[in-house]
Amino acid sequence: MSCNIYINTSYYYIHNSINTIMTNKYNVEYKIRSYNVDMNQNLAVKNLCDMINDISGLHSEVLGVSVDDLNRDNQSWVLSRMHLVIDKLPQRGKSICIDTWPSGSKGLYACRDYIVNYDDKQIVKGTSAWLVIDIDKRRPIKIPETIVNSQIPFADIEPAIIDDFRGKIETLDTTNSFKTYNANYTDIDFNKHVTATKYVEWIVNELDIDIHKQYDIAEIDIAYKLEIILNSEMHVSSKITEQNNDRIIIVHQIISDDNKKIHCQAKTVWRKRV
Repeated sequence: MSCNIYINTSYYYIHNSINTIMTNKYNVEYKIRSYNVDMNQNLAVKNLCDMINDISGLHSEVLGVSVDDLNRDNQSWVLSRMHLVIDKLPQRGKSICIDTWPSGSKGLYACRDYIVNYDDKQIVKGTSAWLVIDIDKRRPIKIPETIVNSQIPFADIEPAIIDDFRGKIETLDTTNSFKTYNANYTDIDFNKHVTATKYVEWIVNELDIDIHKQYDIAEIDIAYKLEIILNSEMHVSSKITEQNNDRIIIVHQIISDDNKKIHCQAKTVWRKRV
């Protein structure tokens, strides 16, 4: 595989030459820096999601369906759901290789899958569902033909995860205890709303510190319901729904302070650290 090395502000990455990525999985190698890890020196799940979103954008550029391409028609990409199954997250100084490819369409959703490899072993697999929105109306639209056509060369690749995104996540009582977060300037992305990985950061930070000391995240399934705009005050809550000697299952919810509408729901699974 011939490669070119690029440097951006967050990561070093290596990607395939353009003559191979049009019909195969697109892959990027990421070096895990000191600012990518948590208190246990493992790659933080929020930063893993940042890398996954980064490679999604890079591949969409190659396929001619990037945010910039969509913006010409007053459209943009937004993430609607992501589901990751995690065996382990490497430590500072290590490198991971992420593979990604478009994995078809389901209604208004354009889907994209991921495999993360470390030391020649698969450590994460995942899938995601994306919507194309009308920027002015802030509403999803039918997937443009250019995007549908860009998926065709990848149709025979085996899915990373079988998930039709129809599974419902439990709704929590709004009287549950919560932490309050404000949507600040640095939380806002190019779509002028809170970036998707900030939701992940909020739900992880809301948990008791003892969970982070004793457990590693093994799965996250997150559903983005409504966008969050600048200066919004949000309530983030969670509830343990299952616990045994080896793992904990937690459901999470982000609601607005003013009208109590649900903006995000998630389920995480945590594995006892050995």
